[in-house]
Order: sequence, then C-alpha cells, then structure tokens
Amino acid sequence: AGFTDAKCRLWSVATASMCLAALWFATRPYKGIVHDARLYAVQALHRLNPETYSNDLYFAFGSQDSFSLFTVFYAPIVALLGPGTAHAVVTGIGILCWLPALVYMTRSLFGPGRPALLAAAAVLVLNPYYGALSVFSYGEPFATPRIFAEAFVMAALAESLRRRLWIAGISFACATALHPLMALPGIAVIALLFLPWHRGLQYAFISVALIGGSLALLGVEPFVRATLQFDNTWFDIINSRVGYALLSNWGWRSLFESVLPLTAMAMAFKLGSKLQRRFISAILLVTIAGLILTFLGGDLARNVLIVNLQPWRALWLLT
Repeated sequence: AGFTDAKCRLWSVATASMCLAALWFATRPYKGIVHDARLYAVQALHRLNPETYSNDLYFAFGSQDSFSLFTVFYAPIVALLGPGTAHAVVTGIGILCWLPALVYMTRSLFGPGRPALLAAAAVLVLNPYYGALSVFSYGEPFATPRIFAEAFVMAALAESLRRRLWIAGISFACATALHPLMALPGIAVIALLFLPWHRGLQYAFISVALIGGSLALLGVEPFVRATLQFDNTWFDIINSRVGYALLSNWGWRSLFESVLPLTAMAMAFKLGSKLQRRFISAILLVTIAGLILTFLGGDLARNVLIVNLQPWRALWLLT
C-alpha cells in the first residue's frame, strides 16, 4: 500500500528483468570457451602475440578476424584478465546487451505491457536453432561478435519501427563492423520496409552497390570474390567440412525446425496489426531470397562471395 507509481514501475521492471534473466540461464547455461568462442579467443591471443601464431595455418593466409572489429575490443580484456575470465566477462556484457535489445524490439512491435514481455519470454524458451545440423542459434551463451551483432540488429529494427532511421543506421553500422553476416538480413528487411518511400535510403543503397561493384572490378578484397568461382577441389572441401553452408546438404530436420517459426509467423500475420504484417512480410521475403540466393549462387554457381556471405543466415531473424 505504501508503494508509489514510480516504485511500482521500478518493481515491475526489476521483476520482469529477473524473470527474463532466469529464462536465459535456464535455457543457455554457461559452458566456458566452446563452439566458435574458441576461434575468437585464439584470434585475440594472436592480436596480442602475433609472432607466436605467425606460422599457424589458421592465420597464415588471413582469417575471419580481418572482417570484424570484435577482437580489437576483446584482446585488451584478454590481456588484462586472461582468456577464461575475459570470456566470461565479455559473455556477460553480451547478455546485458542482447536481452534489453530483445525487449526493446518486442515493445516496438507490441507496445508496452504484457504482450511484449511474453513475446520476449517466448524468444528465450523456443527452439533457437536455425539452418542445418543445429550448428548456429540466436542468443548464444558464449563470447563471439554474433551476440553483439544480434543485439544491434534488434535495436536497429526497433528504431526503424519507431521511424528513427538515422539511429537505426548507426546500430546497423555497429552490427556490420562486428559481424557483417548477421547484420545483412536486418539491413535487407529495412530496405524492403522503407526503400520504396525514402529517397535518402535509395541514394545510400545505390551508392553502396556502385562502390561494391567498383571495388570488385578493381580486385579489392573481399568484393573481388564476387567474380570468383570455387574449383572442384575447394568445393569438395566445403561440402565435406562445412556442409551446412550449402542448401543441397540440408536434410529434412532443417525443414521440420522451420515449421514452428513459420506457423507462429502465419498466426501473427493473420492476427497482427498492419505494421506487424509489413514487418513479417519483409522478414519472410528476405529469408526466402537468402535461401534462393544461397542455392543458385552457392550450390549451383559456386560463387566465392555468396558462399562466404551465407545468405541463408537470414533464417536467424525468421527463427
């Protein structure tokens, strides 16, 4: 009875935050440096001591570290705390970015109140895996740039739904600097939602396309890869080592895993507002386009850039 409105709101926020945090740790227990966290940990060590790893095959011809700023920030923390503690700390920071971004996006879609909180809870408890072989999932409980890029993409989508496109653009730029593959589907969704009616965005996308094409013709990495094709030997290695990157290797399980998110999307489309239906339509179109581009450009044409970009990863937003 002695609670003021401000105290009640604060208590509600604290309770909701604790519930979402509990759901996170119940569904995503911390297991240390696992999965791709091993790659980024050793990339941080390489940045700190390049001579130690100079002859390692992983770094001899360049690595994925060339396309992300993540280890620029990760390496000093590793130097200060050591790999194990640094990984735990950065994972915790990632969670503190990811969960508020998720809630911000659901509030932008459903408004403040219980529906947004229930939507965020559903994201945490439902199957997070996308793509083939259960390799990747959203909201991973280890330190890679993906958890941060996902947070920036969700924040950018929320800002775009609120018509704050400049802030959305900054968020997308941060996501791209950390993990371009996770950022591109979100950028494509915004393009579908706003490009036909926003002249500034039209000029921006045309400029990016012209610059990218010019850099490809000039032989600048990684854009030059758009002009290259994998030979038979390399393509066989991709098939055997990273089969999930090619749709022809996906099995029935991958299709079954898509049933639940597709069913939820269909229900939301039928029951949702006009804005929600536009948002759903954009995500569906981007996902379908990503899968088609992967199959035509990757499986069939063997284009190096398309296989590298893995357009099928648009499934993370659908999921």
